[in-house]
Amino acid sequence: MNPRTTQNYENHRAMDYKLMLLWPALFCAALLSLAAAVFHRHAVLLFGLSQFILIVCGFVMSFKIRQYPLKMQDRIIRLEMRLRLQKLLPLDRHWEINGLSMSQLIALRFAGDEELLPLMRKVLDENIQDRNAIKKMIKEWEADDYRI
Repeated sequence: MNPRTTQNYENHRAMDYKLMLLWPALFCAALLSLAAAVFHRHAVLLFGLSQFILIVCGFVMSFKIRQYPLKMQDRIIRLEMRLRLQKLLPLDRHWEINGLSMSQLIALRFAGDEELLPLMRKVLDENIQDRNAIKKMIKEWEADDYRI
């Protein structure tokens, strides 16, 4: 996303399309190697099967490689939001931060400082767990241009 673009619910997700293009290419290669294994005999069958196994491994690797930075990003968001809430909340209300789940913290990160505390209170009071429902409640979005 262009940093100058206004961020909202419809455009807040980012995709790495170069990585996404690998998956259909790997899928086509898997189908081709499976076809080679089925329509040829013995030695070619072994080659085709080994190639198919390698391609399946490539699929698994590509999914795992995508998941690791997302998990790390979630942990950083959790830390950032805890610090932000500690700054905004009075000391006697810091205990409320522990009541927020990871999913709630991640969704609340888009709320500006002015609406963060009332929105946090509503999320806790109504026990709203759905990230998308929380994001849709945000009126003024704080853009997160550094996400993966």
